[in-house]
Amino acid sequence: MRALIGVDIGTQGSKGALISESGHVLATHSIEQTMTIPRPGWAEHDADGVWWAGFVEIVRTLLLRSQVDPEQISGIGVSSLMPVMVPVDSDGRAVRPAISYTDSRAHAEMIAMNVELADVGETPLVGHDIGPKMIWFRDHEPVNWRRTRMFTGAQGHVIARLTGRYVIDSITASGMRPFFDFKTRDWDVLHCDRHDIPIAMLPEVVEMTDVIGAVTEEAAAETGLAAGTPVIGGATDFIAELISTGADQPGDVVVSYGTTLCLGVFSRQPIAPWPGGGSMLRAGSDLARLYPDLHAVGAGMATSGALTRWFRDQFGQGERRVEQELGINAYSLLALEAEATPPGADGLVVLPYFGGERTPIYDDQARGVIFGLTLSHGRAHIYRALLEGVAYGLQHNLDLIREAGASPRRIVATGGGSRSALWTQIVSDVTGLPQEVIAPSNAALGAAFLAGYARGIFRHIGDVRQWAQAEREVRPRDEVHSLYQRHYAVYRRLYERTKEEMHELAGLSDVALDAPPRSAVPSLATQAM
Repeated sequence: MRALIGVDIGTQGSKGALISESGHVLATHSIEQTMTIPRPGWAEHDADGVWWAGFVEIVRTLLLRSQVDPEQISGIGVSSLMPVMVPVDSDGRAVRPAISYTDSRAHAEMIAMNVELADVGETPLVGHDIGPKMIWFRDHEPVNWRRTRMFTGAQGHVIARLTGRYVIDSITASGMRPFFDFKTRDWDVLHCDRHDIPIAMLPEVVEMTDVIGAVTEEAAAETGLAAGTPVIGGATDFIAELISTGADQPGDVVVSYGTTLCLGVFSRQPIAPWPGGGSMLRAGSDLARLYPDLHAVGAGMATSGALTRWFRDQFGQGERRVEQELGINAYSLLALEAEATPPGADGLVVLPYFGGERTPIYDDQARGVIFGLTLSHGRAHIYRALLEGVAYGLQHNLDLIREAGASPRRIVATGGGSRSALWTQIVSDVTGLPQEVIAPSNAALGAAFLAGYARGIFRHIGDVRQWAQAEREVRPRDEVHSLYQRHYAVYRRLYERTKEEMHELAGLSDVALDAPPRSAVPSLATQAM
């Protein structure tokens, strides 16, 4: 039996799927992983010890569970979080921890680069763009910079470890602004020269379904795969997850309840530019070929499941012990407690900007707020308010997308958080949209589909529906929707009235951090010696 493998490298965990060429899911495996916060505003990942080691564990587990002969694997797809900065040396090993899109250490560099971009009439950079982080790295870690041969992303690093070839798909490359040119779909020579970024240090831009190489003998020995197995260019995690749902109708809003919340909205008509997200189906791209005659825009919030994990890890020690001892999911226990509190959490509103925010406010110095606390509030109220805060953020994005000309009709839900009946009900009640929860669907399955598409096994997006089905439907409740709209009005005003204080606190945090960060990276003083 011939089969396909997809692996997704995520912010807080990785997952894999092995499917047959006929679309049957033969094995899955997932693992939790960690993102380190060496100091406020920083976010890092261990590219070799976590991402690559996790990939190896997942692939070996999939092969063991499925009992599929490695020689029968027709192709491998890898997806991942994006954008991230992974500098690697001449041996292909990371020279420092990868810097995540949520990391805001390069805020000053971003501001300086935006002044230059404004002078030439170009779109300003935002907090998740990698260009300013590369400049920060060059100027603050000169020793590591001199050791760097290549910059890559998360899936690019795994693909390089698999094949020895450095590539980046064009959608992931768009996160490396201003060094990527959207028109040519390649590196922007002018901006690279202006900022002294050698083109030779940037990977080759490919499309996500290009077969870019094959598993090497060295990688085969580590992973258990057969040498020579084809590997494709890979995709961003949300693109792979969106594909895995099979959604392809105008008005569909694909929402991924992941570590971050991402959404994509399909439309028959073009959608005007809006201050939050960008076009997903660029002419000539693999993605546009998968969705002919459609337009789509995408958006993403900085935190979603990251908030529930933060709460679990900080305040749910009892639930974690129950999970370890009895196998009852800790998040389910927290949700059960929160479900006993009323919609609106008895007057609590959360701004979910615990990692800054992407769309629609694009403020890397935004900070989280739990507003309205009284002595009557408990842990369950706060947990519910966190879920509601993410739903308000989704509503904010949808409001702007509607103003741009799209007409959202239903939510197609995927991602780990979509397993929560409470959270999905909150989202439908806040947005007023019905919701279909698709299962199984995840980025690993989407990556496996893309590998099959690249190999000519799958022909169109409808083939995904061999496994992706509506697990359940969620209907909004009119009376609860009306209540939530009053809370949402407070949510919208709250950021505008507190953002100056947020920025001031962010600056005060930076001033207080003169001591070396809690990181394995050598300090500047050490590097200068």
